[in-house]
Amino acid sequence: MNSQAELQDSPTASSAERRFESGTIPTDTTEECQDIALYLSDIPKQPRIIFSTTKFGEKLRSFNPDWYKTYSWLEYSVNRDAAYCFPCRWFSSCLNRPDAPFTQVGFRDWKHATGQKGRLIEHRKSMAHVEAVHTWEEYKVNIQHGTTITRSLDKIGKSMIKENRHYVKTIAEIILLCSRQEIALRGHDETGEYLNPGNFRSLLTFIGNHDQIVGKRIKEGPQNAKYTSPETQNELLGVMGDMVLQTISNEVQKAGIYSLFADETKDISRKEQLSIVLRYVNNSSVYEQLQPISRKLCGQCYDGASVKSGRCSGVQARFRVSALMALYIHCCAHRLNLVLVDSIKGVPIAQDFFSLLEAVYLFLSSEKFNALFEKVQAEQRQEKQPRQLKRLIETHWACRFEAIKTFKETFGALLTTLGSISDGVQRGRAIEAKGLFLQIFEFKFVLCLVTFEHLFSMTNGLSKTLQDPDPDFSAAMSLIDATIETLQTYRSEKQWKEIWNEALTVADDHDIEISSLPRKRKHKLPAKLCDALLTTTVGHREEHSTEDQYCVSIYYRVLDCMIDELNKRFNNESKLCMKGISACSPKSKNF
Repeated sequence: MNSQAELQDSPTASSAERRFESGTIPTDTTEECQDIALYLSDIPKQPRIIFSTTKFGEKLRSFNPDWYKTYSWLEYSVNRDAAYCFPCRWFSSCLNRPDAPFTQVGFRDWKHATGQKGRLIEHRKSMAHVEAVHTWEEYKVNIQHGTTITRSLDKIGKSMIKENRHYVKTIAEIILLCSRQEIALRGHDETGEYLNPGNFRSLLTFIGNHDQIVGKRIKEGPQNAKYTSPETQNELLGVMGDMVLQTISNEVQKAGIYSLFADETKDISRKEQLSIVLRYVNNSSVYEQLQPISRKLCGQCYDGASVKSGRCSGVQARFRVSALMALYIHCCAHRLNLVLVDSIKGVPIAQDFFSLLEAVYLFLSSEKFNALFEKVQAEQRQEKQPRQLKRLIETHWACRFEAIKTFKETFGALLTTLGSISDGVQRGRAIEAKGLFLQIFEFKFVLCLVTFEHLFSMTNGLSKTLQDPDPDFSAAMSLIDATIETLQTYRSEKQWKEIWNEALTVADDHDIEISSLPRKRKHKLPAKLCDALLTTTVGHREEHSTEDQYCVSIYYRVLDCMIDELNKRFNNESKLCMKGISACSPKSKNF
């Protein structure tokens, strides 16, 4: 708080104090009159000299130094040969105008200075002089005890500033707490009558009950200075965000070089949100933070979308125009996810299988049906804890191994649960349960369940390694090669027999009949060839056994797609890049 400004605006401050605080002297003091009191803290100047004389009539008269004893407030200017009133010059108020001779031009009428009607006596009795002397005496007492108006105002101002900072700091800390805990600031209704006004206001009220400064500000503070509006909350969040960005910017500049990660995903409102992350080294530790881009970029990591990975006009290509060393790397975990996605796309039976898994999960996600499912598990699997079905996340195909594994372990409980619901009184839900039951109560579904459990188990370890926060790139590169080799060895009749026999066992345990795949319609012989002798087939194929049908249509088809996609997405170029990165890691064997 500016004490000088406060004093000038204060209606209780005298003009003398205002002049003193502003560093000026009274307007009556000129260059000719610099030998009287120039500061408020001075005392009246009362020199003891041979005073000059002035002729009044026939007599020469001069200032009498004995007047100092009678009038202690009197001071004398040698330069002007005039007397002044010290308290009236410094402590007079604007309401009672003081005598001009004693404050402005100086008093020099020595002939009429004393006597019953002398000017000194009349001035001493004047209301303006009495008030000025009283104010002067108060000022001297305040100076002695350190309680001047200026100091009092300064003390009040400092206390107010301290309280304001404490209150605003409390609000900022509440907003920061809500942000860190990822909870909403505002509620549905923030009026005082509503029981739940939101997290921010509730926390502020709770703190106010234990903090006198905050509590007083909430109850008695001005409405325009409570800083609880949504606009103020957003502004404080913006300020804190700018502070974080500035800190990250300083650390990145200190590090010198960094790499870039970027990806986008849909939020709860189904809007795409882009996340940009920087990876850099600070104090021998690796950090990942959000920050804008500069020319010191040495690496880029995005998904495989053409708008980002395009060689000509993609994001990575445009960055490399200004940052030549910004090597582009397609996220390895995302590559593996695309391998599994593309392996399923070309196999309609596999697509139907995963769609059915998701449908069963959604159907049993209601509280009533989930409770029934857990009850059935407790009866059939008494020694084991009930399991919950896993949701199939669209962007995390590698995690589907857990969903398949859980589905297989609880397959009997699922059949019993769906059967019970299909016999219930809620016919709409019963029909839906019956449809799901009939679809999973098929050998085709059981075989897919066993097949994908085996295939996805081989990629599950690789997925976890690639998503490790502190990965070993050398080990990951070796694991990629090992996964491809393992899948190639699985393309044999021996491995297929193991999967087939396991599927037969599961089907036999639940009384599921082995059915063949639907046959395609036979091609008719063209009319022009009716009378011809055929030496080769015209669309007719040899009949295969049920086992061979499933092996060719599902197992080999999916397995070949996985091997091809892995070789394509993890080619020699990407492996060489990972090998080079591993050489820069102190934890790697190649360092």
